Amino acid sequence: MIRPLTLALLFALAPMTADAGWRTRDGVLLEDTPSQQSERGFGAMLQIATEAESRRFHEEWYGTATDHSPKLQTIDTARRGETISILVLYAGCALDDATQDTIAAGKAPCGAQLRLRVVAPDGADYTDLEEMSLAQAQPSAPAHIMQLSPVELKIGFEPEDALGDYRIEARIDHPDKDSLLQLSTTLTLKSADAE
Repeated sequence: MIRPLTLALLFALAPMTADAGWRTRDGVLLEDTPSQQSERGFGAMLQIATEAESRRFHEEWYGTATDHSPKLQTIDTARRGETISILVLYAGCALDDATQDTIAAGKAPCGAQLRLRVVAPDGADYTDLEEMSLAQAQPSAPAHIMQLSPVELKIGFEPEDALGDYRIEARIDHPDKDSLLQLSTTLTLKSADAE
């Protein structure tokens, strides 16, 4: 199933507090969900898209101004023989957000670490990647600007892969902010001829 996601969300710090979270453009604070969380001024979201949609989204993401809200067509089902992409978006990574107005080329990258894991329907590891840098040397942006992690996991489902629900997990540790986010979502794999 394809679900449109307009990334018209903001990551905002509440005035005079260290609280932060995902908000709509109207300023309404959104509750944390398994796939979208925030803690201590840092937030991240986990999304799944087709390989083609991910490629299109990357072009829109990097080809438009930071005030543009790209649209990502997310999915929660796939078929054997298809390739999907797992993307991570984040905000509030810089330690000195209050003094930062733009993305600065000389700015220190986000110190958060990412670990991605996919669990097969039988509970066994389908994919379990080693911990790696979330930002991959990408400079940190101001807290209100969402960033797309350069880390993208692509999974090509084979004809013999088990049908059913695959649990996708992202563990994001940002020790500089004393923040640990554990995100998850589910993708249902169907047979190639399923409708």
